[in-house]
Amino acid sequence: MIRLLRKHKDLVAWLIAFALMISFIYAYNPGRKTVLKLGVYAGSSWDVPSNDTKVLDRVIKKFEKAYPNVKVEYESGIQKSEYSQYLAEKIVQGKQPDVFVVPQDDFALLADNGALQDISSYMENQRLSKTDFYEAAYNTGVYHNALYGLPLESNPMMMCVNIDLLKKEGIQLPASLDLNQFYAICKKVTHDGQYGVAGMSWQNIGDSFGLKVFTDDGKEAHINDETFKKTINFYIKLRNLNKDYVVSSEQFDEGKVAFMPMTLAQYRTYKPYPYRVAKYSTFNWDCITMPTMLEKPQTRLNTVLLSLSSRCTNKQMGFAFMKMLCYDTTIQQEWLKSNLGASPLQSVMNSRKSEKLFGETEALKSSTIDSIMQTSYAYPLFKKKAQAEMKLDYLINQAIYNNNNNVDYAYIQQEVDQEL
Repeated sequence: MIRLLRKHKDLVAWLIAFALMISFIYAYNPGRKTVLKLGVYAGSSWDVPSNDTKVLDRVIKKFEKAYPNVKVEYESGIQKSEYSQYLAEKIVQGKQPDVFVVPQDDFALLADNGALQDISSYMENQRLSKTDFYEAAYNTGVYHNALYGLPLESNPMMMCVNIDLLKKEGIQLPASLDLNQFYAICKKVTHDGQYGVAGMSWQNIGDSFGLKVFTDDGKEAHINDETFKKTINFYIKLRNLNKDYVVSSEQFDEGKVAFMPMTLAQYRTYKPYPYRVAKYSTFNWDCITMPTMLEKPQTRLNTVLLSLSSRCTNKQMGFAFMKMLCYDTTIQQEWLKSNLGASPLQSVMNSRKSEKLFGETEALKSSTIDSIMQTSYAYPLFKKKAQAEMKLDYLINQAIYNNNNNVDYAYIQQEVDQEL
């Protein structure tokens, strides 16, 4: 064999060179398409009707024009309620998408299991600044000091106010509303079939007190402590104004309620035809930041992330798509107009186009959304967050509704600890 190779060494060298040339042509053939698989679900991320489902197709078309050798594909028609299961099955099969939307409750588990790529170096290499994003939105994608996702869309919480009802009661709304003032107003307006607030949760009140139920790593819960007890006691006191009567959002719509917390996505479904025709047309209303007992208000911010698969075969191109969808101001401006949340980019929310978009109504200005986003915070994300929060909420409501407001904090602490 060695003699044969020596005899035909020129032929062997030529064959090796030919093979290398073929490999090079195959790898760098400008006609060969790179296929990026995209994981998304249909409709809005916020469980409200979506205005436009075709903006993603327009983004893909623009991306493929910028990168002619790339084709972006996605499976259409997957419902949000089925998406987590769909994604889990794809990951188990080793067929997960290259770039995919990550539900907030699944993020920590996917990052911890190695399904997501740390994109910190991609941000640094392309000199992308995290300060271009709202801090809370950006921090949603951070897990154990590594960046595993870029914020695509956020959904801040705000307080809607029936201005006419307050005027009728001779109440002047303070420039900055604290919980004590909020309670006093609710108490004053609660009479003769009208009420103070609809849809106020104990979690909303906890944010107002600066409550952090779980540690960042999710290993501990602070339930049997003073801030938590103060939160629940205030919630019970507020609830007792209505003598166990549950005030509905429809009563706010009818002008019978002074306050109602609402996410931006909920607000935006109220405005356009045909979802809520003439909603709130019978009274003047406004949107303000949530009441607080803190010097700097804080509101929990929900954010949808776009992540890069750790198994993506062309990570540079996958990140390029993420960058276009999440970091390109033109794309984000279009996404803001067509979808129902807020842009995570500060420049987009403060643009003249956004001012004009939200200026169509007197109830909400883009500057108000910017203020709320600036004071929002990223809630700790950990693997067992969804189960722990669900159990905690169940135990609190059970204690309030079934045990005559007798809350056994030590018992609830013990039960929730079992979920962590």
